[in-house]
Amino acid sequence: MFRRPSFNRRHRIAQNSSPYRRKRSPSRSTFTHSPKPHARVFEADRPDVNPKRIPREFTKHHTVFDTQQISNIDKEDSDSDDSVFHWEEGATLLSDLMEEGPLQPDDQALDGLADSLQDSFTLKGRDLKREIAETLVGTHNYVKVIYQLLDETIDPSFGRGLSLFNKACKTLEQTFQLEQIDFESAYKATQEKIQVLFEQLKMEYEVRDQLWLGLKKSIDDIVVPAIDRVKDAPARIERTIIRLEKHDKSLGKTSTDMEAVTKTLQKLLKAA
Repeated sequence: MFRRPSFNRRHRIAQNSSPYRRKRSPSRSTFTHSPKPHARVFEADRPDVNPKRIPREFTKHHTVFDTQQISNIDKEDSDSDDSVFHWEEGATLLSDLMEEGPLQPDDQALDGLADSLQDSFTLKGRDLKREIAETLVGTHNYVKVIYQLLDETIDPSFGRGLSLFNKACKTLEQTFQLEQIDFESAYKATQEKIQVLFEQLKMEYEVRDQLWLGLKKSIDDIVVPAIDRVKDAPARIERTIIRLEKHDKSLGKTSTDMEAVTKTLQKLLKAA
């Protein structure tokens, strides 16, 4: 609600007068009030030109009681203005704000200017109160009409059906949300398990590589000497044959004893 400032000098704290303080003296240039009571008010806001504006027309649902409420508010506004806002002679806005300090010779002009603003403040406050009252009353009546229409036009069974359908939809949505949470939990657990299995598989691959290297080394240790012996076998056989031939020649010259030959062959075979 619009509140106008009070310019009542009675609320001010009295101060001790000083002999050095400059007394208020009338100004050389006089600014008298205009003889017209509403000289500084816009023509549209003057009560003599534009009387109290009738509240805007209400709809068919508005009652006469609303207009009476607005008129009562205007009356209360005028009563409160008469009882609260007192304009004493010499009490101006500028003098209230500038309590201390030397007074200027143009104070009377400022006093007259402040006095001329009182009517504008009063009319503006009444207009604002009237507009607020019209808005609040119209809104209140519109809400009442809407509630009445809701009570008359809406089917309770249809409303209960919609409520049950809404509850079922919410329950289904909650179920889907819980299932989604479970699915996300299972998905995360599966990802973690797959990661662990990949780590284990990587370790198994490393163990397999180590076993393969050990097997290859063992095969090399066994096969390489055997291959070398196989490669050296023809040379040894040739050397054995040569020795046998030499021994045979020596035996043919000395003796033809078969037993000696047999023993010699056995020795040669053992040596081979």
